[in-house]
Amino acid sequence: MTPLVTLLLLAQSPEQLRTVFPQLAAVRLEGRVGAWARLPLPDAVLSQVDRDLADVRLFDASGKLVPFVVQRERPFEAEQRVWLTQVSASRQETAADPGTPHLFAETATFALPSQRARTPRLEFNSHVSRFVRRAVIEALTEKGVVVARIETTLFRLPGTGERMVVWLPALEKDAQRLRVTLSGQDDGFITPSAVATFAERGPPETTLAWPITPSPQREGTSTVWQLEKPRGIVPMRLSVKTTTPWFNREVTVRSASGELGRGRVFRQAGSTPVERLELPLAAISDEHLEVRIEDEDSPMLEQLELAFVIEQPELVFVTPPSQPVTLFFGGHRTRRAHFDTSDNEVRLPFDLAPAPLGEPQKNPEYVPTSPLAEFRKAGAALEVAPFPLQAWVRGVSGTEVSSVTFTATHAQTMAPDFRDLRLVDGQGLQWPYVLHESTATLPVALTAASAELTGHSAWTFSMGGRVASLTLLPPAGVPYFSRNATLSFAGEGLRPVQVWSGWLTSNPNERGVRTELVLWLDGKARGEGTYTLDLDDGGDAPLNNLSLEAVVKVPQLTALLAAGDYRAVWGVPTLRAPRYDVERVSEVLRELRTTPHEAERAETNPAFIASTWVERTGGVTRWIFWAVLALAVLVLGGLTVRIARADPGTPPPQ
Repeated sequence: MTPLVTLLLLAQSPEQLRTVFPQLAAVRLEGRVGAWARLPLPDAVLSQVDRDLADVRLFDASGKLVPFVVQRERPFEAEQRVWLTQVSASRQETAADPGTPHLFAETATFALPSQRARTPRLEFNSHVSRFVRRAVIEALTEKGVVVARIETTLFRLPGTGERMVVWLPALEKDAQRLRVTLSGQDDGFITPSAVATFAERGPPETTLAWPITPSPQREGTSTVWQLEKPRGIVPMRLSVKTTTPWFNREVTVRSASGELGRGRVFRQAGSTPVERLELPLAAISDEHLEVRIEDEDSPMLEQLELAFVIEQPELVFVTPPSQPVTLFFGGHRTRRAHFDTSDNEVRLPFDLAPAPLGEPQKNPEYVPTSPLAEFRKAGAALEVAPFPLQAWVRGVSGTEVSSVTFTATHAQTMAPDFRDLRLVDGQGLQWPYVLHESTATLPVALTAASAELTGHSAWTFSMGGRVASLTLLPPAGVPYFSRNATLSFAGEGLRPVQVWSGWLTSNPNERGVRTELVLWLDGKARGEGTYTLDLDDGGDAPLNNLSLEAVVKVPQLTALLAAGDYRAVWGVPTLRAPRYDVERVSEVLRELRTTPHEAERAETNPAFIASTWVERTGGVTRWIFWAVLALAVLVLGGLTVRIARADPGTPPPQ
């Protein structure tokens, strides 16, 4: 079993997560345990979920979450691209009745390379500028046995378009030649050449047709649809279906954001009919769409049906040992899943065992309200006077889960591990949260470099928080340089410690690219202190006008907040990190979709009361304890000295 498979089999999720999905369906598995499988999502699922598939999850029989990768199209990975060698050709021109077009038929046979991938994509070329041809493409063995066959239409129509690319089914090694037979009227012989691109993966998309059900309206000479796009689909093309035998109409698709697609759909009658009935669409984010077909003076197309052609996404996963596997979906309450490997990092195999989906059913465990409702409650009262800083979080709507993000400016004044951060409501009660970490960028002011040592220049700057990396930005036009550098840090009352060393090299020859010299730190929590960047200039002139950016760790809180305004308070680094009951369901919180909120700018807490020296060092109780302990030590020490000096013959004091 590969390391990737091992990782994918380890994920699990608490039972509460299954209660947020209103529907489920059984997955029929036929592959062995540990084998890859793919689950195409039918329209019954896509109509109920978000377009990014955030609200779909797979669970095995033991209740564990089964990780998956979303495959929206099967990537076409070319192995080789070759001009096919023509080994034979034949032509035949047939005269029909007087006054009717001649019939032209031609056959070309091409040799296939012996070393190739399985799936060919053929691109035909011809010097003829206008033609329509019925095409029969056959793969032959050395003895002439047909092992694959496809029929299609090739055409090139000026002002309308062309179809010159054909996908063939996967070919086994015994296929040695391709025989291409073209037939059509007029236009003469087209004498095609062919380029083949071979790959281990098939055509790059699997699609579904999503019918458009609203009835159209007539507006002048146009047929117009006003419709709402289902939220769970991502249309790629608009498909037109009609029984009209001959037409050529302009189609336009618009939304509030602008034009999404414009082109002509057509059908040309004749001995070899040719048609184009699909219109490519740009990415659609709006839900309300207008589709307009311009009929001009022609009648409305007969038995007209429209449909969106959508990518049929597939969930690719590893068959778990605990079966069966069930798909839970819908509800629009969970965020998009992120497992050990992202969609773009996994190289999926070509031949995946299909895992069809059973009939969708209602989820008997579904809970319409929050599965974590018992944790939506305030914590203990908090005295805010010791906290010098605060930031308001306003307009919390009380949705299922809320998140609160802070900036790098906030983090500069917090404890490096954010243990001093509290969230308080208007009644002075703290609200439990689960802490996550993210990063934010912060510009750092650099003054002119000081030249304390011969051949060295140094910059000193102060920062708080936890710094993940620093990026040095040389000014535009600076010449090439490569210098050894060190970065040291000194906390309050502490000696400097080196935290990074290496070479900083700037190459101005990369035009159009901002030169960035990144200093990766060890990520330790250092708190507020002073950094010193030292460059060994050698015999070169010191660098000037450098700027610096810092990537700082910042807190992000996930909480079950009631509606209202809150304020975050911090600035007491001696506090211990809080502990809340909601941490027991932190895994479920991470899966649920959150309503984001941003903390306002930091300000002085108006209720702040500065602590005395005694309070900062432990309070009166602690000092009384130490005083009593010191007195006891003195008394015991005095008794010990008295006993040691006493006459051996004298009885010890009672």
